[in-house]
Amino acid sequence: MATLEERVALLEAKLGPLSDSILVHGIMQARTERNLADVSDRMKELAENQGVLLKNQVDLQHALESMRVAVDSLILTVDRFIKGQQKNGGT
Repeated sequence: MATLEERVALLEAKLGPLSDSILVHGIMQARTERNLADVSDRMKELAENQGVLLKNQVDLQHALESMRVAVDSLILTVDRFIKGQQKNGGT
C-alpha cells in the first residue's frame, strides 16, 4: 500500500492539469465577459451615433427645404423684376 506522501503526490499530479484547466477556463471567461462589455459599449455608442445622424439628416432636410423656398422666392422676384422692366420699356 502507498504511503500517505505517495498518495498525496499522486493526487496532486492528477489535480495539477485540472487546476490548470480551471485557471484557463477562468481566464477565458473573464476575457469573454470583457469582450461582451466592450461590444455592449460599442452598441451604445452606435445607437447614440445613429441618433446624431438622424438629427443631422432632419436638420439637413429642413435646411434644404428652406433653401428651396428661398430659391423659389428669388425666382419670383427676378420674374417680377423682368416683367416690370418689360412693361416699362426696358430690355
